[in-house]
Formats: sequence, structure tokens, C-alpha cells
Amino acid sequence: MRNYWRLLALVVTISLAPATKAEEITNTIIWENSSSWMNLNKGVEFQVKTLDSVKDGCWTNANTVKTAVQTVLERSGYKIAGEAVTVTFQIFLSSIGGEAGGKLCAVTYDLEVRWRGSDEFSSSGHKITAITNTPLWEFNGILTGSKNEMNERLKEKYVDLAQNFINEIDEKRRAVLKEISESATLSPEAKAYWSNYKID
Repeated sequence: MRNYWRLLALVVTISLAPATKAEEITNTIIWENSSSWMNLNKGVEFQVKTLDSVKDGCWTNANTVKTAVQTVLERSGYKIAGEAVTVTFQIFLSSIGGEAGGKLCAVTYDLEVRWRGSDEFSSSGHKITAITNTPLWEFNGILTGSKNEMNERLKEKYVDLAQNFINEIDEKRRAVLKEISESATLSPEAKAYWSNYKID
């Protein structure tokens, strides 16, 4: 009987012993930059959506513009996500406007990039997952001129803005790494990892 209790005590001790993590996990807090930029590795998927509120025939090639922006992303090594994908980066191409007298048009343009991620809460094994939209990058303005030229001008503008966004990705990611290196919460383990982190 004594051996039985010794065995039972051993089993209980092992069961209650804390699990040893195979890899140390660190958490570094930053304030100025969004950590979402660090998700933008080559091969990441984007959804491209057009929001067309332009009247009077001043923008009639929204689908062509969407395809052109998707092509810019693919040529830069990114992928296009299907409509059913929930967690992904999204690019919104939004325009509002119409005729401004005669055959002239006034049309706004707005390219906004958002990270569509998730926020989770768990209580006693019951988890809530909320889909969140985090603004990441945006540029906007207005075009005025001939209705006959507006389609091509909007296409060129949105393609240029998409390329400008792509050109800024590595710069933004380096800014995140710089802020990490200066963070007061940076542990020695985190410093060793992030100082050797390579941007692809």
C-alpha cells in the first residue's frame, strides 16, 4: 500500500509540473509603427475592391482599373486572394464624382490599404473571434478634366498609387525594426532575434 501511495504522488507531481516550452517567446511593445507591416512578406495575398460612386459616365472602367492594380501586385511577388478569404490585406479603390459642366468631370480618387485580421477573447474554453479592419496606408486627391480622358487618368493614378505603396513596404518594415531596437521592453532574447531578422 505504501508503494501505491508513493506511485500516486509521483503521478500527481508529474501531472502538475509546468510544461517546458521548446522555444522562448518574447513580446516587444512598439507605439509609433504598426506591426501589420511585418506581415507583408512576398507571397502575401491581397483583395482588391472598387467602390464606384461616380456618375454621368465619368468613370466606366472600374473593373479594368482593378485588374491593372492586381497586375501590379502580382508583378511585385504578391498574390490575389479570393473573395471568400477572411484574413488578408485589402486594397480599396474609391472614387466619387460626376460632370462639372459640359464634358468636364471632377472625380476623387482614394487608395486605402487595410489589414483585415482578427481579435480574440477566450473565457473558460469559450473563444470569441472578431474580424477587424486596421488602416495601414492611404492616399487621395481629385482629378478634373475631359470626360473622354478620365478613365485613362484614373487608371494611371491608381496604378501609380499601388506602386507607391509597394515601394514603401520595405521602408515601413525597417521603421518597425528600428523602433523595436529602441523599445524599452526589448529583452535580450528579442534583441538577438530581431537584430538578425531579414526582410525578404
